[in-house]
Amino acid sequence: MRYLIIALLTFIVPQITWAGDELERPKRTIKIASGSVVGVYYNLANAICQEIEKQSNDYNCVAVRTGGSEKNMQLLQDRNVDFAIIQSDILNKYYEPTNELEHNIPFKNLRNVFNLFDEAMAIMVRTDSDIRTISDLKGRKIYAGKLGSGSIFAYNRLMQSCDIDSCVSHLKFDIKNAGKALCNNNIDAVIFMGAHPNAFTHEVANSCDVKLLNISEANLYKVLQSSLYIASAIPGDFYMGVNEPVNTVGTSATMVTREDLEDEIVKLVVQVTLDDFEDIKQYHPVLASMDKNKLFVESKKIPLHDAVAEFRNNIAN
Repeated sequence: MRYLIIALLTFIVPQITWAGDELERPKRTIKIASGSVVGVYYNLANAICQEIEKQSNDYNCVAVRTGGSEKNMQLLQDRNVDFAIIQSDILNKYYEPTNELEHNIPFKNLRNVFNLFDEAMAIMVRTDSDIRTISDLKGRKIYAGKLGSGSIFAYNRLMQSCDIDSCVSHLKFDIKNAGKALCNNNIDAVIFMGAHPNAFTHEVANSCDVKLLNISEANLYKVLQSSLYIASAIPGDFYMGVNEPVNTVGTSATMVTREDLEDEIVKLVVQVTLDDFEDIKQYHPVLASMDKNKLFVESKKIPLHDAVAEFRNNIAN
């Protein structure tokens, strides 16, 4: 009998405690796939998470460090994160079936949450290099970050569109050493697709004398036919040794989720971002360019999450 009473108490007491004290329920953790610690994606995700934890007692929030957009998409599709910050060109690749995907299964459950900021490709080479145009990159050793980064995807797309036989070299060293490798002639070029100014491009440009390659109008025209990219320009006063605007290709950073993510969580993330928009913009210089009126621009292909609609309508009014 004694053992029976103990067994019953073991079952009943936790139920009473759980029902009587809602505050002791474990918090749900919201996970946002971002990028490297030095990147803008991580800084933005971390800013949103900090604001969420200030406003809500029911949720924790984590900015998940990753290798970039491709990895973020995989984590989101595999349900390992709730949100992901991703280059818009990669979104289209996953939303519609394409032979670029190993499994060739479209991610039709993908939903936009909001647009963030524009990005532009920086193609960095040494000033004393004989590389003058992107055609000269053929056969060269190119570094564009870790495997799965959006920079790799965008660079390979650029070269394919321009019929140039050049692809990224999968070099096994940390992104922090890219500037040193370029200056020591261990690589010929460094590629980075991101918002500007950014710490990574700044670090490379300050490692030795470098220049940013312009993309010619003819090659820009070829790339823009895919509708994945826009014509862009990096201002001439952002980086050491770069005195004139640099014509290049651009894309945008977008926060996305899955269609079946709970409305409550999506609304929380959006509401916090809107409420603390000006504070979030202070976390990184690039974020200062974010415009609240452009957050909910409808994608041509990927629909907004249902929970976002009311916020878009409020902004519009």
